Amino acid sequence: MKKIVVLIFIALLYSFNCNSYAGIKNGPISINSDKAIYLQNENKIKFLGNVYVEGKDFKLYCDNLELILNKGVSQKNRIKNDKSSIKEMIATGNVHIILQGKEAFCKKAQYNLLDQYIVLTGEVKLIQDKNKIMGDRLIIDLKNNKSEIFSNSTNRVKVIFSPKRNGETNSTN
Repeated sequence: MKKIVVLIFIALLYSFNCNSYAGIKNGPISINSDKAIYLQNENKIKFLGNVYVEGKDFKLYCDNLELILNKGVSQKNRIKNDKSSIKEMIATGNVHIILQGKEAFCKKAQYNLLDQYIVLTGEVKLIQDKNKIMGDRLIIDLKNNKSEIFSNSTNRVKVIFSPKRNGETNSTN
């Protein structure tokens, strides 16, 4: 039984892993917020208050979003919001990510586009259909196809797996 739970856990993390996040880099990205601040000297753009980000294959809701831009990218590319100019995205406060029928909730999400890793921290919850994984910190290494979820000193990692019954289909398909 323990072996089955571990395999299910690995399968669920993988399904939320690399294949899903690949969609973040495809197509245009729209960002809406109450306020935006461009800090040219710091190579940052801050979006403050009720942030909503939508891309071809994903949606992101959070309180605040910071985009860290690559140095040396032309001003023309920054104005066009060329994704090749974005080095890192940091979402904070009530983070909710929706990717291809899967959802993630946490307090902070950091996506490093150059190094290809994602870190979710603070009451992390991943949901796919009726399956859930909960912990305090999730690290997804997109280059090496590896995911790890960690607990903190007061909580343990928790996995809820709801196997499908005969004839039952995914609610997201």
